Amino acid sequence: MGLRLGVARRDASPAHPVQLAGFGRRAGALVSQFAHPIQVRVAVIGDDTGTLALVSGEFLNWSTESDERFRTIVAEQTGVAPSDILFSATHTHSAPQLSHHQAALLGVVDEGYLDELAAHLAIVAREAAGSRREVTVARVAARHELAWQRRQDLDADPRIDDTLTVVRFDAGDELVACFVHYACHPVVSADNVVSGDFFGAAMAGLERATGAVAFPLQGCAGDVDPGGAVMAGIERAAQVGRDFADAVAGLLAEPSAPLATGPVSAAWRTAQLPVSRVPTPSELGAVGADDPLEAQWAAGLLAHPDLLRPELPCRLQLWSLGPGLQLLAMSGEVTSPYGLRIRERSGGRALPVAYSNGMVGYIPTAAQIAAGGYEVHESARCYLIPGTFDPVIEVRMNESVDALLEHVPD
Repeated sequence: MGLRLGVARRDASPAHPVQLAGFGRRAGALVSQFAHPIQVRVAVIGDDTGTLALVSGEFLNWSTESDERFRTIVAEQTGVAPSDILFSATHTHSAPQLSHHQAALLGVVDEGYLDELAAHLAIVAREAAGSRREVTVARVAARHELAWQRRQDLDADPRIDDTLTVVRFDAGDELVACFVHYACHPVVSADNVVSGDFFGAAMAGLERATGAVAFPLQGCAGDVDPGGAVMAGIERAAQVGRDFADAVAGLLAEPSAPLATGPVSAAWRTAQLPVSRVPTPSELGAVGADDPLEAQWAAGLLAHPDLLRPELPCRLQLWSLGPGLQLLAMSGEVTSPYGLRIRERSGGRALPVAYSNGMVGYIPTAAQIAAGGYEVHESARCYLIPGTFDPVIEVRMNESVDALLEHVPD
């Protein structure tokens, strides 16, 4: 039996006003408008060697605290082992907050919405599992100019991963699904409206045009913005999405040779990331209210004392469909140099997928930690990290990546 794929998508927009995740300027405000439906998509894919599931959601990130709950739901509906499921988020800043382990400025979780999402996941996972058919796989890639290195004034190395990769799945002459991989913050809109931003708008346009299910896969975009389109508004997000969809459609129109597939497998590693210094509860209790972010950081850590530890785990998962295609997922907001290194070390076969399987926070390189900036300092407060990361995290991340890539079939 060859590779078999089942896919489904579902509107996961909140049924009632909630707080959106991602921008402190919205602090405490309930959503005022629904511009574009946000989607959850599920792919169930496998052969005689195994079966995997991909869950792609238009959210800031998947919640570490809800991971077991959501993973169990998808496993029950698909028959896929929980450890063989990959949860990927697009990092849109215009969807409901899913995590309790973030500063309140970034949005507060609505428990009712978590229940809604759980119900959506059960339905879409069951639909995907029931629609499997044999497919062939091909990939094509090209540079795309939307992404821009936002740390150019701080980083000596301005390179970014600006490759747009499209993986297509065909049943005969029919395009069933595509994976669309690109590294860029979806922050074209900062309006208080529900939206998948440019990435979500692009996937919706592709789905209307092709009838296929288009899975957005966010790369290592921790230091990458959409150039001059940052916070340009919801209408601009739709336009950027149309332009992005046109670029993907152009790649889908190019000839591509089928990839060899199998064995299908998933493997895991955990990189323990040390922090510089963990504050004591008394020190946190003494933090004043003058700086709202600092105060919320202290209050959040006191409310979640399990986060007061000298090392935080970043989970890495290698999701392999065969020698020519892997997804290397990381549970952090990972910066560009890591993504470039993953491509180099894998010979271009592995796509680096950040914002996956939960969230530990921004993961900068040692050089970026030395240079400072938002990704090093302020973001640690947003993600309730007890201190700034120690530069050794780069070594820890790279060691874990290398160990996983040893599992790639020849």
